[in-house]
Amino acid sequence: MRLKDYVKDKILFLCFYCALLLLLFCFLRITGYPADYALLFAGLMTFLVLLYGGIDFYRKKVYFDQLFLQLEQLDKPYLIGEVMEKSPLLTDRLYRRVLRISNRSVIETVHALEQEKQDYREYIESWIHEVKAPLTAVNLMCARKISEGGEEAAFFRKMLRETESMEQAVEQALYYARSDEVYQDFLITPCCLNDIVSEAVTRNRRLLTACHIMLQFDLPENCRIYCDGIWLVFILSQLIRNSAQYRREARGKITISAKEEEKRVILSVLDDGAGIPENELGRIFEKGFTGTNGRNRKKSTGMGLYLCRKLCRKLGLSIYAQSREGEFTQITLEIPREESLQICKAEES
Repeated sequence: MRLKDYVKDKILFLCFYCALLLLLFCFLRITGYPADYALLFAGLMTFLVLLYGGIDFYRKKVYFDQLFLQLEQLDKPYLIGEVMEKSPLLTDRLYRRVLRISNRSVIETVHALEQEKQDYREYIESWIHEVKAPLTAVNLMCARKISEGGEEAAFFRKMLRETESMEQAVEQALYYARSDEVYQDFLITPCCLNDIVSEAVTRNRRLLTACHIMLQFDLPENCRIYCDGIWLVFILSQLIRNSAQYRREARGKITISAKEEEKRVILSVLDDGAGIPENELGRIFEKGFTGTNGRNRKKSTGMGLYLCRKLCRKLGLSIYAQSREGEFTQITLEIPREESLQICKAEES
């Protein structure tokens, strides 16, 4: 609270006081009081008014400074009406009462929305688990038909690739549903980076084979990191699928490399695919952004990289991209090597 703002708020009162003081001075002069007495009386009145104004300004400044400090410290600012102290001024007490009544309605609405969100999340998770069962059964049937050989083997191979794509989409939906509460399903353990990369590649082996992708690895032996292996496998799998789907020609190459530093590991996924236009590179992690390549191929949802960045932020990892259109795209992850990984419970976004 600034003195300038306080004076502006009292400008009408000051104008009224000045007019009243002028009338009083004129009255005293008309009734025969000497000018010195009249000026002395007016000066005394002015001093008392300024003293009262100074005390009033100080009290209000202390009160509102403390109130704004409380507001900054609150995780949920709409609860300020519940924690603010009583003011000696009637207007402040009335405003506090109005705030508490209004905030009570907001809190009830927020709780209702949170419960609806939780119910929807639980429904999505249960639905996804129910869908996974028939997809797994279809995969097994296709695999059996392929092993038997025959003329229909090629058809079942294609069907198996499509069902695996469906599984990937279902898995992406599951991780998206859980992404707002990662910290409840997050377990930091020492992991071997080589095993995580191997698992991510295995999950996408049929897609990589169908896209004629050649893989190249440059990983330190027995590279140890501290992370949740399951979540990191999902993120890496999304990056591999993107690299395979946005290849330039019938064949492509993906290089997965890692560099060990003192407190972190720099993991990179580099492809020789279509690349990203320079004016679109800053937006590839935005929700729903498909870009020129996505619109041309008509298969992009714009959710893969968005979800990767969202999970990385919540899990305390860094992710960024480099690309040159028509030449390459490189996505880089920075993964801690220490146990002191901090989970970010709040968003971006």
